[in-house]
Amino acid sequence: METSTAHLLTLENIVAAIDSCIDKVASAQMSETAALLRIARLDLMVRIHDISDRELAQLAFVVSRDRRTVNRTSFMGLRHVAMRKGATHRFMGRRYP
Repeated sequence: METSTAHLLTLENIVAAIDSCIDKVASAQMSETAALLRIARLDLMVRIHDISDRELAQLAFVVSRDRRTVNRTSFMGLRHVAMRKGATHRFMGRRYP
C-alpha cells in the first residue's frame, strides 16, 4: 500500500498526540484507558510502517512469551524488518534510523 508523505506526516502527528494522551491518562491512574490508547497507537504504527499480518503475528508471539526467555534472534529478525521498512519511530523500546 503506497501512502503519501503528507498522509504519513498526519498519521505521525496523530501518534504523537496519542502518546501525549497515554502519558496523561496513565498519570491519572487510568490504566484501562491507557491500554486502549496503546492499541490505537499500535494500529497506526502498523499502518505507517506497512507491517503485514504475518509480521504482526510474529511480534505478538515474541511479546507473549515469558520476557525472561525471549529469544534475542527473533527480536533481531523483527528489528531487521523495521529497519528494512524505514522505521523512524520507537519499536520495542528502540529507535531506528
